[in-house]
Amino acid sequence: MSSLPLSLLPPSAISPSAFHQALKLYPSLVEKVYRSKLKNDPKKVADALERDLWRFEVLPAAVAAATAADAASSTGVGRAQVTTQASKKDESKKKRSLPDALDGSSVGGGLTKDAVERLVQWKM
Repeated sequence: MSSLPLSLLPPSAISPSAFHQALKLYPSLVEKVYRSKLKNDPKKVADALERDLWRFEVLPAAVAAATAADAASSTGVGRAQVTTQASKKDESKKKRSLPDALDGSSVGGGLTKDAVERLVQWKM
C-alpha cells in the first residue's frame, strides 16, 4: 500500500482555525472547478452550484431539523415548530423549504424520492 504524500496532514494535525479558513475558501474553489469542468457554460455552472448548495447546506439543515423534531416530539415540541425555527435561521434559503427534502410521513423524517434523486444527480 502506498503512504500519504508528505504534503497531506492527518485530520488531527489541522487546527480548528485552519479548518475554518479552508472552509471559507470552498465556495470560490468549487466555482472555479465547475467553471473549468463545465467549460465556462454559465447555465451548467449555475445548476452545478445550486446542486452543491443544496447538498451541503439545504439538505443537512433539513435532516438536522427532522432529527431535532423527532427528538422534540418526545418532549412535546411539534415538528412544524422546529422546522419553522430552523428555516428562520437563514432567510436566503426560504425558497428551498425544508419540507421539500423530507417525507414527513415516514418515521425519522426520511428523504423524499425527489430529494434522493437530486442527491444522486449531485453525485453524478
